[in-house]
Amino acid sequence: MATTMILKKEENITLSEEEAQKIPLESVTTPHHVLTLLLMKLLKRVVLVLICATVLFYIVLWLLTPITRIGRRLETIVTDRLSSHFLSNISGTYLLYSGPVLVLSLLGLLFLELNKKKFRAQRSPRISSWRCLSTQPVFVNKLMGVVTGMDVVVILMVLFAVVWIFVQFYLPQAHKIDTSTPPPGTKKWILKLAQAAIMLGRTLAFSIALLFIPVSRSSSIMRMLDVPFEHAVKYHKWLGHITLTIVFAHSVIFITIFSYENNIAHLVSWRATGIAVLAGFIATVSGMIMWITSAHYIRVRFFDLFYRAHHLYLVFVVFFVFHVGVQTAGYAMGSIILFFIDRYMRFWQSRRLLTASSVRILHDNIVELKFLKSAGLKYTSLSFIYINLPKISYLQWHPFSIASSPLDGTQELTVYIKPLGTWTQSLKESIQSSTNHHDITKLGVMDRGSAPCPFSMALSAEGPYGHETNFFLRYKTLVLIAGGIGITPFMAILQDLLHQHQSLGQGAAGVLLPSTVELVWCVRRTQDLDILKQICPAAIFQGITNSNLKIVVKVYVTQPSLESLNLQVVEDTPNLMINTSAIAQPANQSLRYISPVAGTGNNMWVAAVIISSLIGFVLMLGIFQTCVIDRYGHATLEHPYLQWKQVVFFFLSMIMGIGGFGGVVMFAWRTLSNNANQDLKEQNLSTGSLNIKTSIIEKGLQESHLSMIDVEGNNMPSSLLDQATIKEGERPNFSEFFDNAEEVYVDADVGVLVSGPEGLLHSVAVACRNQIFKSSNTKFHYHSVSFSL
Repeated sequence: MATTMILKKEENITLSEEEAQKIPLESVTTPHHVLTLLLMKLLKRVVLVLICATVLFYIVLWLLTPITRIGRRLETIVTDRLSSHFLSNISGTYLLYSGPVLVLSLLGLLFLELNKKKFRAQRSPRISSWRCLSTQPVFVNKLMGVVTGMDVVVILMVLFAVVWIFVQFYLPQAHKIDTSTPPPGTKKWILKLAQAAIMLGRTLAFSIALLFIPVSRSSSIMRMLDVPFEHAVKYHKWLGHITLTIVFAHSVIFITIFSYENNIAHLVSWRATGIAVLAGFIATVSGMIMWITSAHYIRVRFFDLFYRAHHLYLVFVVFFVFHVGVQTAGYAMGSIILFFIDRYMRFWQSRRLLTASSVRILHDNIVELKFLKSAGLKYTSLSFIYINLPKISYLQWHPFSIASSPLDGTQELTVYIKPLGTWTQSLKESIQSSTNHHDITKLGVMDRGSAPCPFSMALSAEGPYGHETNFFLRYKTLVLIAGGIGITPFMAILQDLLHQHQSLGQGAAGVLLPSTVELVWCVRRTQDLDILKQICPAAIFQGITNSNLKIVVKVYVTQPSLESLNLQVVEDTPNLMINTSAIAQPANQSLRYISPVAGTGNNMWVAAVIISSLIGFVLMLGIFQTCVIDRYGHATLEHPYLQWKQVVFFFLSMIMGIGGFGGVVMFAWRTLSNNANQDLKEQNLSTGSLNIKTSIIEKGLQESHLSMIDVEGNNMPSSLLDQATIKEGERPNFSEFFDNAEEVYVDADVGVLVSGPEGLLHSVAVACRNQIFKSSNTKFHYHSVSFSL
């Protein structure tokens, strides 16, 4: 293999080209790389300054507008400067309030591009206090889940801003009512109540402006902060509660006033200009339906109802704009526009149907699916993808953690699915049905004749989503706690660590990798343990026995069984154990990759989609304003121009901008990606490197993805199951566990990653929180890696 000489700070080391590419930029001292490093750092600093300035401007604008009316003055100045027939009088509102959110998203993409090199933890002896704030649980309950110190800071800041904006808007109006004489027959309390409802409406724009940022799956703002979608969802929940509380109060006050004045029919009025009451009432009803169906009880037991009802967000947004008008909607439209762009990119990725390159049913009916990775598909060890099977349901999308490491050197991506619900049971039954209707050889793979593909069900995928960085690398000690199928993301983490130790070695190039990993897994039955045989540490990291990497596996079987693992023994090969069912797809041109054309794909392409969509949106809006509204829509007292027409043209402009102008960029992106993937596929087929038609057992033994058990008397490396300590009939006592860990890992920052049921997450969070109040120098940093809507 060709080698290259890399000059380190302390010594010369000869590395292979692949290993050299994995060395962090900080370790290279050649003049060219030093200059590149300085330029990259300088540019990143400039981008960070721009990001901070944008955020500060946005916050100050919202907080000072109710006091000094500075926002109104700026709107007037901007509108006057940009006054034209092209955009009428809406430019000021959109530039000042929606513009910063859009600019922040583009700066976030640029920052991600500058910072996209692999995370290499140049750790200080202690984790920073600011980072500790996001890893220390403060509140743990069923209603709010696990709330960290950072969560408390964020929610208090949002609540403060909401209360501040409302109070500062309302108090001057209330004082004016108190010091003035009301019209005859009008009571002051009615006027005050009406002003409270109006100011709640103004405050509502702020909460809606934030509501759609965390729910965008590929939000560059959340990715820049390394807040994955599964964590950002809880911010969306809290913002949703705040938003709908304001909506409810706003509507109830006006309904009360209408009832008091015997004018309840006003609820269905829709004036030509100004506030459209009926539109607001429709938006309120749709919001209340979403709010009620998102209750924890309904969400858990009737998820389909919750999921379908939540699509009423389209009704809510559309009629919100009808209610307040296009100009006033500009206070909140920045995040909404980004959400629709994100949704459009998800549509482009998910419309590409896939076929699994490999399908297996492990013991305890766990389904293993493997997909081919495209050339531009990037993910981390804690990523997950959404999967949809149109044959089962067009609407249901389910998230699954990726169990394979991006460093495994293969072109496949693996997920494990345990049939626990209707959708997953249907998937397993479809696989079993396909197996029963086709010839399977004694090795458990498809007959190599001309039989059709046994599992040809079309799938769609979105993602991958998740953490931008492998944050777990910053800890010298890792504690991985899993429950049931929650072990899936930890399989990717373990493989990733083994590959990194194999390629770099402990301490190579100044890189510090975790040296102690303790895996604690809670399962119901011994049959569930088969998945541990999918990883063989010694086969991935050949020097593990002579390294300081230590992996400890502790398994708690809560419902012990005397039955042995139900493994099928193949006739004539008594020492070879295989899984109950295995299906492999033929490696031909029909296999399709997961599309890299996604919101989390190439950052520069995503930025191009956003910019082109915004240009198209503004251009079409200006054309409608100039050619339609100004020409045919001049309002008169006899024939006022209907406001709803302007709203219709507004949404038509958005659709044409995103779907048309953004669609052109998406088409170019997909075309170039398909060409790159086609070249990769032809290269693989010509070299035979992707011979998926080969026996899964042979392929698995070569890659250490199967049991690696003694074959024909040869000693094979042991799997995680072989080195696990199994305790039957008991559950781990996490309070005692962390007390013992505190004595073992003295004066250390320990990363605690938890994946599994909600009860497990809460138990571990409580145990970590209790350690905060002890005087020990050992700190346990809690991280939840479970996805839950």
